Amino acid sequence: MNKQKTEIELKNIFVLLAGDSPDAEGEVHNPSSSFPDAFNRMWKEADGDLRKKMIRLAGGLDVENGLQIVFFGLRDTRLEVREEAKRSLERLARQIVLSAQNSRNAPSAVPIRRVEEFLFAVYREMKITTDYELIRFYLHTLLETGERGAFLAWQFFAQRIIPENIACDIVRRIPVPQRLLFVYQYTLDRISVRKRYSSSARLLLEDIREPRCVVAFLADLFDRKAFLDSVFYDLCQKLRIQKRVADIELRSDRQEEKIKGLKVLGLLGDLSEYHLCLPLLSANEASSVRVACLEVLGRSNVRKDSAIISAVSSLADDRNEEVRFQAFKTLAALKVPGTGKRAYDLCKDFPAMKERLYQSFRHLEWMELNGVLTALGPDQSKKARQAIVHTIVQDNPEKLTLFLNQYLKSPDDRVREEARKLLELVDSIKKAENKEAAQDDTPKYTSLINETKGILAKRRRRRLLERLVNREALEGEELRGEVFSDLDLSGVNIRNTSFDGAFFSNVNISSAQFHSVSFKGAHFENVNMDNASFDLVSFENAVLKKAHCTQAIFSSCSFADAWIYESCFSLADLKGSVFIDARIKKSDFLRSDLIEASFVGSHLARVSFSRARLYLSDFSLARGEFCDFSGVDFSGVATRGAFLNARSALFADILLPSLFFEDKHLACGGFSVVVLSHEMDRRRKGFLEYNLRRTELALDTFRPEQVDLFELIPFLIHSSRELLPAENPVRNAPSGIFGYSFSEEIMRLAGKYFNIDESPISAQKKHDIQGLFTIGSVGTVAQSSDSDIDYWVCVNDEELGEAGTGLLKAKL
Repeated sequence: MNKQKTEIELKNIFVLLAGDSPDAEGEVHNPSSSFPDAFNRMWKEADGDLRKKMIRLAGGLDVENGLQIVFFGLRDTRLEVREEAKRSLERLARQIVLSAQNSRNAPSAVPIRRVEEFLFAVYREMKITTDYELIRFYLHTLLETGERGAFLAWQFFAQRIIPENIACDIVRRIPVPQRLLFVYQYTLDRISVRKRYSSSARLLLEDIREPRCVVAFLADLFDRKAFLDSVFYDLCQKLRIQKRVADIELRSDRQEEKIKGLKVLGLLGDLSEYHLCLPLLSANEASSVRVACLEVLGRSNVRKDSAIISAVSSLADDRNEEVRFQAFKTLAALKVPGTGKRAYDLCKDFPAMKERLYQSFRHLEWMELNGVLTALGPDQSKKARQAIVHTIVQDNPEKLTLFLNQYLKSPDDRVREEARKLLELVDSIKKAENKEAAQDDTPKYTSLINETKGILAKRRRRRLLERLVNREALEGEELRGEVFSDLDLSGVNIRNTSFDGAFFSNVNISSAQFHSVSFKGAHFENVNMDNASFDLVSFENAVLKKAHCTQAIFSSCSFADAWIYESCFSLADLKGSVFIDARIKKSDFLRSDLIEASFVGSHLARVSFSRARLYLSDFSLARGEFCDFSGVDFSGVATRGAFLNARSALFADILLPSLFFEDKHLACGGFSVVVLSHEMDRRRKGFLEYNLRRTELALDTFRPEQVDLFELIPFLIHSSRELLPAENPVRNAPSGIFGYSFSEEIMRLAGKYFNIDESPISAQKKHDIQGLFTIGSVGTVAQSSDSDIDYWVCVNDEELGEAGTGLLKAKL
């Protein structure tokens, strides 16, 4: 629907509510009069009854048009207006929940965009209110909308915007299902944060007496493959959840209740309880229950339990296709011998299952995979290899190139020729996607000016332009569609003015101040905006081409649907800015502040976010090509449905000839190289998870002040600044740890202990230090609160030289 037309219709509705004729208000039909302005004027003059009508109507609108109106009502001094506004916000929230549910299995831009806009609007409104009852209402609203809302609710709590004890009292009044989701967000935070709020988390769970709610919540966590924190283990022990599941859910006549109980057992992971699953493997049970039971056992650690292994093995010959397939996956996960024979039997008995089976092979380890392929026989193993490699390389052109390069050394002419042709195809696709990523596809400027305007209008525009050139302040003016070329407007002060559809070329507006200004549909080329300040400014549908915005401040600004090309936002303050559905190419956000910014649905190509602050930012459904996120802390960044390292879809269409996978060509090594590199990726991920668990174990042992020290030591080594007091400070010492980035929490700690500004912290460019590792007892059962913390600082002596190494030792 046309947005301008929608605004006019809404204004007409509000005028009718007031009892006037739409025709009586000329401004209602004036397209240049914005709906929010018309609403604000009417709101100020309306009595309580009219305000309730306006709020009630807003609750039936879509989120884009209704939400801000509802916030007006929630800020009203009249109780009846606030209550009506709460009901309207609940109606809008139901819209959001329905949109989220509809897009859960197939994410699409429109519902997710609405969800994110709604959640952040509620979150920001909650941060500025001082009404604790209203805060409780906002928290409940966020928690009702799902996990992202729960994340924002927890961040509000963890940032201590209101006193912790008051926040706890508010959250304890929230219904149990939402409270459990809130505490779950606590368990996902950093260990140092969890230690700080551990007592509060336990307090929030203390009065829960509803085991049914807890069981439903735990079953949902199993589906997410979540890690269960000790606060929930303690709650389960108190409510005797395992006994309840064994006595009620597992004995229920309803399939969904049995499955729910199985998932809870799987999440709690008590080996002694897994025998309760065995009766549910019976052929008398529904196949969905048996499959769920096998999945739970496959994610357990029962490989040494002969009774369970025997029960699962007996299902390897089951007549039900899904049960048998899940039994195969479970036995493979538990590393039970005979995987190859079972795979062969499955392919023989269920030919239609071959493709699914082949794709599951890529999760097997190399030695095990070789055994399976040998058991399949030449024909099936060739098809299996082809399916495995295609799955691994289809979205990874680097691995595809690695695979094909092995066949250039083949003694077979046909194989070498096929490999050469495919490498040429890969190279041509790479060149095409690079060209596309760098191409200027910004729309051309189209003037909105009517050149036949009368001489009086032209004189008025000329006077306004003269005032701008003379740097006189402007307020409440209309400069839609004007052309500004080769002008120095630095330092101007402009308020409540429209530049919609205007054209700016070679204009200097550095250090200028703009408040409540609209640049909708405007076109900027070679414009200097350095150090300018933009407050409540709209760049929606605008084009910014070669714009220079270094250290500019954009407060509550919108770049929705904008085109940004070859522009620089280095060190800019863009907190809370909106880039929804924007198209950004060859642009730089180096070390910019993008906290709470929204890039939902945006298309990013060759954009650098290096060392930018992205805390609580949202990249849901964004597509990134050749983007740089080096030095970025991604904790707290929403990426649902995003693909930030996207490559051309043409790579997935490349068909690898079957002759590459014949036994006689295996000596080329293409298959083994790709599969082993894939296994290395898996093992690297496993190592990082293991390393994270060891770090958490270490932090869990420390006292609070030791936690702060442990977090700050890498920062101190990384920093090039002299932060610690010393009689003989070490100057120009090596600094910069490769791959190190710090979170908002570390920035907070640095400010707390060293009283420094945050902006220089992230300015580190060089990396003299190759790595920093803890060694010794740290993160092991041998560690205690009195243990030393030993570090291994890795450097290249040849690069640093004797003098540099000496300075580093002095710094340490």
